This record gives sequence, structure tokens and C-alpha cells, in this order.
Amino acid sequence: MRVVIASRSLGLGGVRMTSMELGWALAKRGCDVAIVGPDAEPRGDREAELCEGLELYPDAKDDARETGRRIRDLNPDMVRLMTGAFPPDTRLALPLTTGGVRVVESLHLFKFGARVGPLRRLMYTARPASRYRLLVPTITMYEWTLERLPSHKRVLRLVRQGIRLPDLNPQDVQRTGSEPLRIVTVCRLVERHKDVSTLLRAIAIARHEVSIELKIVGDGRDRDALESLARDLGVSDVVTFAGWLNNPLREVASGHVFALSTKLEASPRVILEAGSLGVTSVASKVIGCWDLVEHEKTGLLCAPGDPHSMAEAFVLLANDEARRRELGAAAREHAKRLNVDAWAEGTLEVAREIGITEG
Repeated sequence: MRVVIASRSLGLGGVRMTSMELGWALAKRGCDVAIVGPDAEPRGDREAELCEGLELYPDAKDDARETGRRIRDLNPDMVRLMTGAFPPDTRLALPLTTGGVRVVESLHLFKFGARVGPLRRLMYTARPASRYRLLVPTITMYEWTLERLPSHKRVLRLVRQGIRLPDLNPQDVQRTGSEPLRIVTVCRLVERHKDVSTLLRAIAIARHEVSIELKIVGDGRDRDALESLARDLGVSDVVTFAGWLNNPLREVASGHVFALSTKLEASPRVILEAGSLGVTSVASKVIGCWDLVEHEKTGLLCAPGDPHSMAEAFVLLANDEARRRELGAAAREHAKRLNVDAWAEGTLEVAREIGITEG
């Protein structure tokens, strides 16, 4: 089966790693895989291993017509379109499906307030169901997409997104002692989406009760403002801004707790990655996070934008090492079930629905 994984923007976040891991898993199953999209080239050893044996076309521009031409030239049996945010794509998916190409599109982020106008709705109905499926990774996204696009019921499928389980063994990383409580977060430093400022305020509150430190892995346009906030809060001595790392998992594994203070998610893979390493998560109770963190079983959910709620969770885990380890062990078992191999099998099952045969 010839598969083209395409995105108009891979970026540096979850869609990028998700695309490469899915390509790796499909290639393991005998598929001939190409990835088309801006920056579709490996950065660091981790991505290089995933992309070995895949065809990469990183020179593609963020232009629907040019990307569509490149895809058709590759003569795929299936296009795995990684759209990202709701609503579904029209500029790329519609010309491909009406031109005879089979497309399996996936959404990874739901934007509150996103509107779907009459023209776009009409364009959606023009997609032949015999050549198109739309995948979402969580039950919440399935229900919300169906509510906003009821006509998509015939093509909408729930396929849980998974990760490639890290080769890193949690036992290889020493979490020596329980003080200070080491917290790690990995995210883009963009406050309109993430909410690192709430995390910093939670650290400022919690440090009055327990010994605590935070490492922030990531970068973005709001880094300077966040560093300034850390100074204003008086937590610069316990907060480290590490910048982007090609493979942040060793940092995650060395922490006692993974934290994700955020305003909006879909299926944040980094929570699964932390769990696979036996690290429990403290996360905002928003869409996406509540689908991956089972409160008080695999981690703790906090009121979004509430630093006191998050600080309370940190203090609880700092004072109860046994509870922290119990949550981490449960998170690891949960991550094992949501792996990239199961996700690839789900993708192939959907492909068979639209008449694509393996081989």
C-alpha cells in the first residue's frame, strides 16, 4: 500500500512527531510511506530513526494547490491528511477526493468558537463517502464534531491516537530522593494556547509549603515574558527554561511529576509519553487532558487557570511519595494500551472501509 502522510504545516509540536511515528508504524506493516509537508525532515537522532526508510519531501510549501500536485504525482493508494485543528480541511481534501484520491483525514485540536459557514458545509457534503474518512482521537472530539457537522456521521470515526513507547527504561533514570519535588513540562511557550503563567504561579504558591523545582522544556514567542514573570514571582531560583530539546524524554523521565497547564488540547501525546516512563501528570481539566488523565487514578486534574488548584496537587504529591508512585504505575499501564501500533492498525482498518487493500 502506497501511503502519503501530508500536512500543510508540521511545525515542531505534536503533529510533527505524530506524523513521523505513524509513518514508522505503517512502514513496519509493509506500507510504502512518504511524508509531504514543510520541514518534513528529521531533527535529532530520535526523528532520524523514525524516518529511516521513509520518503521525505520537506520542500513542500504551505500551499494547497502545490501540495495537492505533489501528492498526486506520488500516486498514493491513500493520503493520510494530518489537518490538526477543527474544522476539517477543504482546500486540499476536497480536490483530492473529487479527483479520485482516497483520503483519511485526522483532527488533533478542537477550537472553541470555530464556525462552519454554509459554503464550507456544502463543500464537505461534496466529498464522496466512498473515498473519505475523518478521524478524531477522543470521545469528546467525536461528540463535538458530530454536533457541529451532523452530516459527517457517515464518515466520522473515533480512532485513539497512540505513541511509540520510548526505548528509555524508567529504571535507567535516577529519581534520587523525594526532595525537592521535580516537575517537568514540555510545551510551546505560546500563552494563547498553553498557560505556563498559571504553572509558574502554582510553583510560587507551592514552594511556601514544600521544596519544589520546575524545568520548562520548549520555546516560543512568550518565553521572554514568562522569564520576566518568573523573576517577578520570585521563583527564578527554582525554575529552569531549557529551550527546545530534540529528545526531551530523558528530562521528563528524571522528574517526579509531569505538568501541563493549558487552555486547549486535543490528545496531548506528551502526557502519554510521561506516563509510559512511569511519571504521573498534573494537568488542566480541559478537553484532551481529561481524555488521557483519569483523575486520581493515573494523575490529577486541576481547574484550568487556577494556580491554587495546581499548587494543591503539587503539595499533595510532594508529601505522599507512595501515592505518586501508584499514579505513575497506573499511567504507565494506560500508555501501553494507547500505542502507535494500535493507532496504525486503526488507520488501516479505516482504509479498508474505503476500499484500500494492503499489499
